[in-house]
Amino acid sequence: MNPFRLSICAFLLCATAGMAACARSDSNTGQGDHSLIADAVANAIDTAREKLRTGNIDVTSDHLDLPRAEISPQGDLLIGGKPVAVTPQQRALLLEYRARLVDVVEQGMQIGTQGADLASHAVGDALSAAFSGKSHQHVHDELEARAAGIRQAAAKLCERLPDMLAAQQKLASAMPAFRPYATMSEEDIDRCRRDAAKKGGDFSVHY
Repeated sequence: MNPFRLSICAFLLCATAGMAACARSDSNTGQGDHSLIADAVANAIDTAREKLRTGNIDVTSDHLDLPRAEISPQGDLLIGGKPVAVTPQQRALLLEYRARLVDVVEQGMQIGTQGADLASHAVGDALSAAFSGKSHQHVHDELEARAAGIRQAAAKLCERLPDMLAAQQKLASAMPAFRPYATMSEEDIDRCRRDAAKKGGDFSVHY
């Protein structure tokens, strides 16, 4: 799976982890693991962000039997590890598409950080409730309110996808070698919007 879909999925996985942590807290949570969750995710996201900005971006679809395709920070297209000849116009389009990808992925990473924070609060709030007398349902409702903010952020992320789709289509039109890798569609954007509105779950965007 390439880093784009991983980052999009990350925030919902973290949000789900937060709700699950709350559900488990009645039995065996209590070693301060919530801070470790947030720190680990933050460190992983920082590392992934640096690689995203300085390394090649894999644009290969998992659903097609094609050689690996990557776009470099310099606007090169590599297929099967070999650079494809590009014109100045094609390079500009490659860089534009790459910039759209980076924008969406970094936004997804930020949402992932918020999800990790939700997981951290889930554990801490549940432990606090054990001593304050709050009911499990009360804690759950508070966490759900926080999760609603994450879903709103996800909805905003989905609104960035039409620009990315347009950049992909322009690149595919100008560069035949890239065309087989241009698999994102309007249906993917619609799915993103639907899934971002769900309570929990997972979603991905194919390109």
